[in-house]
Amino acid sequence: MGIIPELENRITKKSEWSDDEIDTLKRYYPTIAESDLVPYLKNRNIGAIRVKAHELGLTKKRRGKA
Repeated sequence: MGIIPELENRITKKSEWSDDEIDTLKRYYPTIAESDLVPYLKNRNIGAIRVKAHELGLTKKRRGKA
């Protein structure tokens, strides 16, 4: 069963992440909010950033109480 022709143009293809995008994500994801990363990863939305961070095993640093 194939794609319904009327919907074919609506389906977005995932674009590959560049090495620069991955480096940026690895460097800043632990300490910067996803919404603040969007301007630096222009082709990525918050959902894509979260998914890629999860795939890479990245986590947010917790803020310690002073």
